Amino acid sequence: MGFFSAIKSFFMGSDDPAALADEVERYADRFENAGDSENAALARGYARRIRNAADAREARRLYDEFKAAVRDEDEGERHLAADRHREHDDDTWSDDS
Repeated sequence: MGFFSAIKSFFMGSDDPAALADEVERYADRFENAGDSENAALARGYARRIRNAADAREARRLYDEFKAAVRDEDEGERHLAADRHREHDDDTWSDDS
C-alpha cells in the first residue's frame, strides 16, 4: 500500500468488502452487548450481504446504507432523549438558605 493509499484509507475507510463486513460485525457485537438484539441482527444481516457483494462498489453501497440506517435511528433516539429531558426540566430555582 502506497503512502497516498494509506492516507485515503485512513480518512475514507477501506473499500475491501471483508474489512467493511468486519466493521459492521463489530457494530453487531456492540449492539448485542448493549442488549439491542434487533439492531444486532440488522448489523449481522448487513455484514453477511457485504461479504457476499459482487464487487467493492456494491459492498461500499451496502455499508453506507447500513451506516445511514444506524445514524437515522441514533438521531431519533437523541431527539427522544432531549424531549424527555425537557419534560422533566424545572426552570424554578429553590434556595433554602
